[in-house]
Amino acid sequence: MSTLIISDIHADVRALECILSIISDAKFVRKYSKVERILNLGDTIDRGYHPREVIDKIRELKKSIPIISLIGNHDEAFLYGRPVSGSDRKSKGVHKDLGEYALFLKDLPQFYVDRKDRILAVHGGPIDPNELDDSWLYHRSWQRISSKSYLSSSGYHYTPNEAFGYVKRTYGGGYLVLCGHEHEEAAFSDSEGDILKTMSIERSRYVGYEVESKRAVRNGKMSYLIRVGISGPEGYSMSLGYNTSYFGLLWKPDKMERIGLFNFELKPNKSI
Repeated sequence: MSTLIISDIHADVRALECILSIISDAKFVRKYSKVERILNLGDTIDRGYHPREVIDKIRELKKSIPIISLIGNHDEAFLYGRPVSGSDRKSKGVHKDLGEYALFLKDLPQFYVDRKDRILAVHGGPIDPNELDDSWLYHRSWQRISSKSYLSSSGYHYTPNEAFGYVKRTYGGGYLVLCGHEHEEAAFSDSEGDILKTMSIERSRYVGYEVESKRAVRNGKMSYLIRVGISGPEGYSMSLGYNTSYFGLLWKPDKMERIGLFNFELKPNKSI
């Protein structure tokens, strides 16, 4: 079994469908096995232009495969009128009057714990906000990885060591913390620090896309903090020319589980 990790879909249904087509490619399945669980780490809507289509797709997928979806800071900002940047006029327009689609977001949890596989999934950070402050900027959905700890108008910034310390106190050692929120991939371990540059790199072609993967073997005695990056860059395409889509994967071809970070360039979409 393998687990797909997506985050920050941001109402980009085309990117979501591309990721699903890549992981369904026969060559991909032979190499990484069939995906049998999906973790959606939040920011399902906002910034992009197809919130209804994305939610419809997630609901459709949930009929055939387990999907755990979490709330992200943009989802929370949409529901509760909190200030957040990034959406242009078109995006704001298509997010008006979402009606019953907004109900999808209301019941989403801040985090998910799999004690059997020792996984803690969040949108931004793992730290219980009650240990920090009761302000919404300390919520797990607004936390973000940083080189030092501080609070700003964009949320609480935490260090990897701070995250590892909280997780070990609360759940024990050997946990894999999965997050999104910020839009580039990152990888840390509690014993080796930043491991992103030491991960092995491979490039392969699936369904017409050149996909880069960074991979590491999971050591059960170590804890990890992995940020998968943005899955849906649609809202950035026109203003910044940003078309890179990211996703993560966990798979176990033998006795050792692998952690993978994948990215590919979406083809230009003239319909945006």
